[in-house]
Amino acid sequence: MLAEGQGVPAPVHIIYVTDAVAFEVSKILSDGSSTTQAWASLGAVGPYFINTDASGNVYTLNTNAGTISKITPAGVVTATWATITANDSFIVKDGSGNFYTLLNNATNSVVTKITPAGSVNTGWAALHGGVNIGLAIDASGSLFAVGYSNGIISKTTSAGSVTSTWASIGTTLTSNAIIADASGNVYVARGNNTISKITAAGVVTNSWATLTAAPVALAIDGAGNLYAPIQSAGTISKITSAGVVTNTWATIGAGTGPNDIAIDSEGNLYTTNNTAKTISKITPAGVVTTVGTLTVAPYHLTIL
Repeated sequence: MLAEGQGVPAPVHIIYVTDAVAFEVSKILSDGSSTTQAWASLGAVGPYFINTDASGNVYTLNTNAGTISKITPAGVVTATWATITANDSFIVKDGSGNFYTLLNNATNSVVTKITPAGSVNTGWAALHGGVNIGLAIDASGSLFAVGYSNGIISKTTSAGSVTSTWASIGTTLTSNAIIADASGNVYVARGNNTISKITAAGVVTNSWATLTAAPVALAIDGAGNLYAPIQSAGTISKITSAGVVTNTWATIGAGTGPNDIAIDSEGNLYTTNNTAKTISKITPAGVVTTVGTLTVAPYHLTIL
């Protein structure tokens, strides 16, 4: 029983992390009390992107193998739960538990849909030609993808209706990541150290926020604040919903190489630090701790 004044203890979340070199998924508790490296081994399939379902099952997109693996909360692995296309990337989930992946090539970028039962619709939606970097989903189930070098953003509704050129952010600068907020606004991290904002109506504001270096990923909290890991500096930048930037909001450390970022229900952030081989937790106040240390470089993460 809690003593008076102690309050309710913070929930402990489970962080799952992929490593595409050792072909494993590691499990870390958010309070730092436990790290299980190689919690699940997937064989030589190279798990890279990762997501979960409402029942706590974990899914990895194995890019080179063209498969999705399913891992139960007990760690039981179905190595080939679904067969997609080799070189598919990203895996996002809608409110009904469907997953979506993105296949890129110069002339035929397509979205594949996978139902909760594992039924695959390859090429469910055809996008514009050109390599897309990132796949985002909004609260209505609409999907957004942005061209790495052509700056074209496509929108695909939950019914599979595609607007190939929903918005354009320009062709001169590469795009690094894309995310949507609860209101349907879309944000794109740019190679020129800026973030572009596109409203739900498709109105573009380039250089909506300017950072000190190019962010490699984006996360968003319930208040609409954006967080961007700066891999080269080992820092996290924060951008309010009004576009106010704090470039060094949190410092993980020089040479740590924060690579991916995710947020839990209490607003704590977690990063995979590829160079340091660690997992960091950053509180809403910007306090940084290391909650997991691995012997392999972590890539992407998801949180339950």
